[in-house]
Amino acid sequence: KLLPCLMCGTFKDFIHELNFWMSSGGTRSVIHFDADHNIHCIIAGRKDFMMIHPDFAPVLNLTRVSLL
Repeated sequence: KLLPCLMCGTFKDFIHELNFWMSSGGTRSVIHFDADHNIHCIIAGRKDFMMIHPDFAPVLNLTRVSLL
C-alpha cells in the first residue's frame, strides 16, 4: 500500500520497482548514478545531496552505459 501523498494523479500507475534504504545516521555513499527517479522521505535529521550536471559525467567516468 502506498502512502496517501503518493496516491495523487497517476503516479502509482508508473511505479515498477521500489528500493527501501534505512539507516541510523552517519552513513555516506560514493558518487553514483541512479538510473531511476527517486523519492526521499526523511523522518528525522537531514540528508545532504550533491547534484552534478550530466555534462561532467565523462570527467568523473560516470556514464549510464558503464553503470547499467
